[in-house]
Amino acid sequence: MSKSIRALSGIVLATASLAMGANALAQSSSSTTAGNDMNANGTWYAPAGGRYLGLNAGRTDYPGSHKGDAYSLYMGGMWSPNWGMEFGATNFGSDSGNDAYGFNLSAVARLPLTPAFSVFGKLGGLYSRTETALGMKDHGWGETYGVGVDFNFTQNLTAVLQYDRSRVKFAGDKENINVTSVGLKYRY
Repeated sequence: MSKSIRALSGIVLATASLAMGANALAQSSSSTTAGNDMNANGTWYAPAGGRYLGLNAGRTDYPGSHKGDAYSLYMGGMWSPNWGMEFGATNFGSDSGNDAYGFNLSAVARLPLTPAFSVFGKLGGLYSRTETALGMKDHGWGETYGVGVDFNFTQNLTAVLQYDRSRVKFAGDKENINVTSVGLKYRY
């Protein structure tokens, strides 16, 4: 089994475990009074609601004009219509021997433009692991940020188009990896 498939499998299992734990927590806290957990218009937000799972796929721009396929799996929660947090895992793909993946925690700011359409931005930290074509491995912390738009098909299903830039360590040097992706979010 290739390293990228093992990394992606690990990402999927970790996120699924977190999602099941969040769902169990939400079910156990459903007995609290509605007046304490709802906003003025009756919409639920985290930690009692406003949670989502997402999966994005896209293209990576590695340093030196290398390209790869990227996959992101993430989960988050909104504490208000405009602010939330997100935990995610990204496999930046492999191209010309470069391989990278990482885990991030980001603050999310969202601006609804219409009931179905909104723009968002993310800013956070990323822990990444990398390997170059020469077999040099590295890992470390860096920053990550992104911008995007989303469109609500239904109350629970949203399409996402986003651009992310992450700063990762390759053989001792920090480099930017850019990812342009599309995906789906499921709110629960």
